[in-house]
Amino acid sequence: MLISSRVEEVVVTLVDEHYDRVIAKLAVEGIFHIDSPPSGFKGNVDREYVRALSLASEYTSKLESFFRVLGLEPQTVEGVTIQVSKWIDGFNRVIKEYKDIHEEYERGVSRLLQIESQLGELQALKAVLYQVKHVDTDIRAAMEVTRLGFSIGFVSADAEGKLEGYAKKYNVMIAYEKIDEEKGLVAVAGDYPSVRSVVSQLARYKWSPLSIPISLPGSPAKAFEAVSVEIQRLMSEADNIRSLLAREDMVSKLKEYYTKVLAFREVFKFLVNTLKTKSTRTFRGFVDVADRSRLEKVLREATGGAFIMASLGVKRAAGKTPTKVRLPGPLRIFHNIVRMYGEPDPDEIVPTIFLVITLPLTFALMFPDAGHGLLVLLFGLLYVMPRNRDWGTIISILGASSIISGLLAGEIFGPLVSKAIGIHKIWEGLGFETPPLAPPTLASELYPPGPERIELSVTLLYKSITIALWIGGFMLTLGALLGVIDALLKGDKIGAILIKAPKLLFFAAVTSPFLVYFNISESGAVLRSALLEGNLDNPVAAFLYYGAIAGLLWLFIGNIVEAIIHKESPLSGLGHGFLEVYELVLMAVGNIPSFLRIMALSLAHASLMLGFSELYYVVAGDGILSLLAGVLIYIMGNLLAAGLEGILSYAHSIRLHFYEWFSKFYSGTGIPFQPISLPGVRIVVA
Repeated sequence: MLISSRVEEVVVTLVDEHYDRVIAKLAVEGIFHIDSPPSGFKGNVDREYVRALSLASEYTSKLESFFRVLGLEPQTVEGVTIQVSKWIDGFNRVIKEYKDIHEEYERGVSRLLQIESQLGELQALKAVLYQVKHVDTDIRAAMEVTRLGFSIGFVSADAEGKLEGYAKKYNVMIAYEKIDEEKGLVAVAGDYPSVRSVVSQLARYKWSPLSIPISLPGSPAKAFEAVSVEIQRLMSEADNIRSLLAREDMVSKLKEYYTKVLAFREVFKFLVNTLKTKSTRTFRGFVDVADRSRLEKVLREATGGAFIMASLGVKRAAGKTPTKVRLPGPLRIFHNIVRMYGEPDPDEIVPTIFLVITLPLTFALMFPDAGHGLLVLLFGLLYVMPRNRDWGTIISILGASSIISGLLAGEIFGPLVSKAIGIHKIWEGLGFETPPLAPPTLASELYPPGPERIELSVTLLYKSITIALWIGGFMLTLGALLGVIDALLKGDKIGAILIKAPKLLFFAAVTSPFLVYFNISESGAVLRSALLEGNLDNPVAAFLYYGAIAGLLWLFIGNIVEAIIHKESPLSGLGHGFLEVYELVLMAVGNIPSFLRIMALSLAHASLMLGFSELYYVVAGDGILSLLAGVLIYIMGNLLAAGLEGILSYAHSIRLHFYEWFSKFYSGTGIPFQPISLPGVRIVVA
């Protein structure tokens, strides 16, 4: 799980008559990653298969777009059997078999896209007409008068003071109506040259003519009504089309169709990477070392032993070896996030096992509210899960982590609900003065203005800062340690000793006060003692001071030594050493405080919910209507906070991992191991 599986590069040559059965067997096993044809072997690639692959890929993309329009993830089905004698003929039969379903979806999706485009235009027009829907005059008729010029449009509000002057100067009639604080409606009437002159002057005030399409009534009021009716009609038509395309029998056929087309696409990928002669087929690829015996068994069963398999070694000296990552199911879903950064190289640590812990942890600390976490959990389970199982699971786990941190913080849908439930009293009953992760805003709920409130606020704030910087120190030091291990795994002992090790020493030194003292006051005292006062009696202060200096000098000299070892100019090593030292110091100055965003987002959440609770108290006065208004405001505030802060917390958690942490050890430049695999499909070769 920590490092990728070892894969072996092999070249296989077999008799042509067995080739189709080999593909059918390998497709079921899902163990062979096909690569480009081997060099130095006789044979040609069949160009027919290149065209077939292009067509199959085109059909696959088209079918995936059908799923997306329905709001579904592309899905395959199991138990599908494909009978073939010739691959291209078999593919053509599938296309012909599902021609009707394809055309029906294509018509429906095409119409839906047209409707979406029309709705976009009509919604924009409706927004314009909404501002003048009270005008029930045919302005188009006024514009079509031949002896009188007339123009109507929108201007910025600061144009109002200039209109009277324009009317006198150009001898025209001007009417103005304020729409809002930023703009108004202006109508200008007079002879054509004068109207044009006024309009040119109004251009400096963001003049925008009110234009109603010829297909609509000339009256803004009637046009607004007509547009509203048309929007409703189009939305109703779109709903009907979606209902038709989403019928269970239709979707079932679409899934079956997609499964077969995808199967042929995978087979064609294999075929276009195979060299063909009159009597043999030769292909090259990769297999997990643990699956080599399975590959030999498949080849032997399919060919009766009429094959040759040559190993080119577990690693290649040139080119790229695909990376095969073995992870248990619960961890595999989080590898999707790692892949957003990039696939691991074959010889580097896979960070997924760490990210499974650190991502929910940082997210939960940024977003500590059990009620909001429950909303995120339900969103993941009920909305995202049916559309994408992996991301639905990830979101659900993040929501569950926020439920836990919310309970530890004493937050359930903000202060009002928390107080009603009495969660703070529960923690007091367990012997805690405050919940373990209580935000600083709790002090304003417990105490009136005064020394006690200030003291508790500062205590809770310091605790939040301590947690954030401890996590930052741990992740940065761990990242630097993993960087050393990665260099050793890649066989770069020189880089590990001269470049990676000094970075580890430096980060371990500068973060040691946060890691040793789980107290920001004591950590700050050590930093002040070591960096400002020069007092190194404290062993942590001494390690911070001498360790940081030693790490920087080691890195600087290491770059020069590395340049000499690699027979480069020492001057280039000198320059590179300066840049590395500068970058390392800059990284420490930037990365360590960056983890304070954990505390900042948690505090922002608590402050926002405290604000909504105060707003509730202001609105919910005497009377049932005031109470209902206050409750509605508080509910809307919770929904707003849960949605926006959930997104922000996820984004900032990802940033901490990708920028602050991964940059210390992870390259993410690998190629994923993608064997030909057709789960649930059985290919019968006639």
